[in-house]
Amino acid sequence: MKMKVRSASPQKQEDDDDVDLSSTKPTDNNDAPASTKPSLYKLFKLATPEMPMLIVSFILMIGAEATNMITPLIVANAYDILVDPTIADEGEKMSQINYYMLLAVIITIAGIVAGFIRAIIQGVIGERVVARLRCRLYKQILGQEIAFFDEHKSGELVSRLGSDTTLLQSVVSQSLPDFLTQFIKAISAMVLMFYISVKLAGLALGGVILIFMMSSPMYVVCVKVCI
Repeated sequence: MKMKVRSASPQKQEDDDDVDLSSTKPTDNNDAPASTKPSLYKLFKLATPEMPMLIVSFILMIGAEATNMITPLIVANAYDILVDPTIADEGEKMSQINYYMLLAVIITIAGIVAGFIRAIIQGVIGERVVARLRCRLYKQILGQEIAFFDEHKSGELVSRLGSDTTLLQSVVSQSLPDFLTQFIKAISAMVLMFYISVKLAGLALGGVILIFMMSSPMYVVCVKVCI
């Protein structure tokens, strides 16, 4: 008696392909798959749905840092008017000083508001990215075989869902924004230095380069001593 064996349907095959079994431990240790290396590309790919909010947050961050850089220039104009001997009328002098100081206060408040909104947006982005990552991780855990749960304890899996994803949230909402903020601040400071005085900017940067060249040999010595 012949028996016909039916092949699995395409839909079932696609469902089986969606399950990632790379985390299960094979019987042969030599055939163990290599662990996936973390990368910023995967992190940004996970945050792709929040790209409009990321763009708005980046614009607000640039605006907030720009206000911090522009405010000293505005206050400097007020001091220049204060010591300007060509302006004899005290009323006119005070009116111009008040104008520049009021402008500095308004710009400072605008920068504080922009920074506050930027922090809220980045916090929301971090929460959404972590929620999406936890859903994917939980889906992958549910798709594993029984042997996987024999090798990995429940406390370890709960730690992956809780603590590790929280670390990723701190990277998205704090570490990367802080790095971009400091980078933009450094570029803006150098541009303003050259705008105010090219000689003074060259002298300041020359001192930094000189200190770096003098400290490099000490760094090599410290590395050799520590190793």
